[in-house]
Amino acid sequence: MNEMMFLEYNLEDENTKTKMLEHNRAHSFSLGFYPKVEFATVAIFCYQQNKKMPKQIGSGVAVCLCGEYFIFSAAHVFHEFGNKPIIVGYFGGLKLIYLQGDRFSTAKSGKNHNSDPIDASVYHIHSKLDESFKKIFLDYDDLDLHRTNLKVCNNFQDNPYIISGIKSNRSNISNSIANFKQEGFPTREMPKEVYDYYNLNQDIHVAMVYDKKRLINGKLWETSPNLKGCSGGAIIRSQGIFFKEPFIVNQPKQKLTAILIEHKLGRGKYFDTAVGIRINIHLGLINKYLPNLKFYSIP
Repeated sequence: MNEMMFLEYNLEDENTKTKMLEHNRAHSFSLGFYPKVEFATVAIFCYQQNKKMPKQIGSGVAVCLCGEYFIFSAAHVFHEFGNKPIIVGYFGGLKLIYLQGDRFSTAKSGKNHNSDPIDASVYHIHSKLDESFKKIFLDYDDLDLHRTNLKVCNNFQDNPYIISGIKSNRSNISNSIANFKQEGFPTREMPKEVYDYYNLNQDIHVAMVYDKKRLINGKLWETSPNLKGCSGGAIIRSQGIFFKEPFIVNQPKQKLTAILIEHKLGRGKYFDTAVGIRINIHLGLINKYLPNLKFYSIP
């Protein structure tokens, strides 16, 4: 299916539409079971200079390990906060939540994290949390830990994926209540040649197709929305679902594979590419700064 990664194909060609519909069928299965990782994706807000109300600047994913609570995101999202508490809104919540804590981030390559090839950050929450908020947090079994093994990694390129985040142009705040729409974009992993082209490391990064056009109901093509505000959101593998018949092989389960950090615009023959940092980098940060927290170490 590598031909689906290129821009030269004819969007009106019936063979192209057939292949796209096959992909859509697999994606429909992946979007049709309990979206646990999508529910764990939160909107992150920050006060802008001279503004009375905070503004959404990115997304994050809520994860609980050994009774400790964290928000996984991109370092360039948390860079806006400095030492201030972060502000989040979550699916099913009403008011914004101010979270005290400390932040562990990968090193900056320049003045800020915006151009970092490794752009990962973990926020360790110190605040007491409501039980309703705790319910959205992922646990260890929801993490895609085996993806650090490249041989395994390449075997799973036939799984559908979902990019989950909250777009900033669809969020607003009124009376300290956050209104936003959680987005889920079906996708699949790029072949290795795209990793090589963009100088991405498969041990660290994940590269996802982000089509410029989407086929709607097998009839109409529409322009895909931008991903502004989705940085720090989840890249989710649909375990148990494949692009080939019979599509569903095992009990489907969402697995958090990576955190979205960048949207690369298409060059030459390649589609737009959504780039993520694999969660083993985030877990490595926790191991480094909280060495006494005993959870399974990824080899």
